[in-house]
Amino acid sequence: MKYLRRDIRKIGRNREYLASLVVEGGFPSQLITQERNWLTDYVQTVTLAASQGDDTLEAAIEHADFYQRKIPTSFRAASLCHLTADLAHHVVGIRRRLADAGISVGAVEWLDSTDPEWRSELPIATNDASARLLVEGLVRASARKTVLPVSCSRIVKRDKHGRWSFGLLMDIDGKIDDADLPSEVQQKLSAYNRARLLPAGALAKIGLPAVAVADKISDEDWRGWETRSLLKAKPTIVNEFPLDEDVRLVFSTDDATGIEFVPKGGVRLTSDVLVFRADSAADEQEVPSTLTLLGSGSLKDREKRLYLAVRAKAQVTPSEGAGIEYIGAISEWKLFAIEGSVSVTVGRDTYRIQSGADQSDSASIEAIGHGLGGANARFPIYRGCPIFFVHRNALRKKGDHKSLRMRISGRGDQWAPFDASKLSFGLIDIAAVDEKGAVFDRLTFADLPKSSEIRVSVPSKGTCIIETRGLEAVSVQPLDIADERVRVSISLSGEPQFTVTSLGARNTNLSLRWRWPASEIVLEVPVLTDKLAFYDKEGNPIPPHANLTVAGLRGASIETVNQAEVLISVREHGKSDRILTVDRNFERTLPFSQIRDDIERLFAMTDDLDAEVRVEALHGGFQVATIHVRRFDVALKPDEHDEVTLTEPSRKQLLTEHAEEIEVFGRPFADLTNADRELDASTYESGLHWSVPEGEGP
Repeated sequence: MKYLRRDIRKIGRNREYLASLVVEGGFPSQLITQERNWLTDYVQTVTLAASQGDDTLEAAIEHADFYQRKIPTSFRAASLCHLTADLAHHVVGIRRRLADAGISVGAVEWLDSTDPEWRSELPIATNDASARLLVEGLVRASARKTVLPVSCSRIVKRDKHGRWSFGLLMDIDGKIDDADLPSEVQQKLSAYNRARLLPAGALAKIGLPAVAVADKISDEDWRGWETRSLLKAKPTIVNEFPLDEDVRLVFSTDDATGIEFVPKGGVRLTSDVLVFRADSAADEQEVPSTLTLLGSGSLKDREKRLYLAVRAKAQVTPSEGAGIEYIGAISEWKLFAIEGSVSVTVGRDTYRIQSGADQSDSASIEAIGHGLGGANARFPIYRGCPIFFVHRNALRKKGDHKSLRMRISGRGDQWAPFDASKLSFGLIDIAAVDEKGAVFDRLTFADLPKSSEIRVSVPSKGTCIIETRGLEAVSVQPLDIADERVRVSISLSGEPQFTVTSLGARNTNLSLRWRWPASEIVLEVPVLTDKLAFYDKEGNPIPPHANLTVAGLRGASIETVNQAEVLISVREHGKSDRILTVDRNFERTLPFSQIRDDIERLFAMTDDLDAEVRVEALHGGFQVATIHVRRFDVALKPDEHDEVTLTEPSRKQLLTEHAEEIEVFGRPFADLTNADRELDASTYESGLHWSVPEGEGP
């Protein structure tokens, strides 16, 4: 720097040598030129966020700090954050110059002609082609917010009572790269240019609404989907989301069955060791209320203090001089704050976690394979060996016998070099190792034969047949359900099948234990009471033609043995000739959270507050089940005495003592100035009636 006659950059009172070199020598060109690189995405995100608010360097720094969780741990440093904020602030200023001059195309060319030295004012050197490409791309870019991948981060959150729980942080505004979607999902989406992203799985059960609108983008540089969040909170926090559940979303189009996928960071966690960091600076004596997952297994990070979650069976041992503090418990997990180096022993495996390291270092395993429809398990299920990728800091490489180890899970075996051809059926552990063979990360999955298949049929109401094919198991045994309700037989194909008598209600699951010579696994298969039926959040059948409200549908679903259709329609009272409809196709299960927006959209299209939406489930073109959905929990109707009373469904729904507590307010429709006033109530044999305010008109 002395040779260049440049001062060392400072952040606060600290001299930042790395940032100073980057200013003079440019951003790491190898990172910028990589396809789908995190650095360009990070700089773009901060720039676009800065363009939406206050035009100050301080505001840009806040945005850069907020989005630091998108940076690989080995590159996360205050110098990069500050430098990115400085660059974003300058680019935002240039964009405003362009807007004031009315320049919408040819931005760089216009700047070159009016101010040839504009690049020299930027806080980074633009001598190399990659840095120049980055800056000019930022200047040319339209002010859109969708730059980073749609992603999920696991969090630990403390409530006001001091209780800790696992949760989820979802960044929905963003992009979904085609390369990050399984091939069968890409193929199904190829005919569509726009879709909605809807919740599935555990997200649907908690009642999350439609999360985003997705538009297909296809150009020379990138193919995928850009998404715009429909949720109010950005990013969105989902409290009490279990670690052993995948985060599942559905691409939904008007004329096709929903297509499920797991977004980046949404795969369930199977590791025994999880490491978290605080998202915001806190006093050394204070534990933040929200912690974000940094990684799993062995890990080094520059953060002075890290937070460690381990299963109850794990042994945590601090090294000499290290600090460790027990924070609390989360179900079967223990949470610690650590400073320095600690080792964690789980069975025969040992992991090392170090805070305050000179250089960050971590690794994680990603598996991409074909799942098994119609069954669930505690661990991910794959038909055939999946493809493994190892994420080591900022790099992503396909796993092989050098970077991966394998063993049969639960037996305490020694690790062996990974070899897909020698993989046993059942539960398998896969570990990522470093050059010396030390274990970084581990995941557990269920390895099934490629031919594995589960078929469910309902020959008559209350009888469910579950047939398994191609699992090549030595034995299979039903669990959890009384013996007299499960009959085991051999199907025409020579495979085991299970006939379950449901006794009028849907069982949560039928648990089946498959055993192979070296391992075993328990799979859970939903048991249905009918070929097609509505179920409430507890799994009980909803009676035909039941009257429900939108709020009462939370957690409900429609279940079928294979493919079905749902027809949603609204008929306005007094307008029998006006019917508005929406229809959706689905396979096996359709959570009501996926059609709630359709129902509310139909309500919005009619001005009849008492309109009912009819939801019909069809199988093979024939109506099988129907329910009726109201806008409100309680509905009123006029009577013959110029008063109003409860409709019959509302009167039946409410208990007598609750009905007497109802207060009804009203005013003439044309009276816009006075407040609503309480209506006088009268009790007749037919129930409560309320007098209507005097005045002409509605």
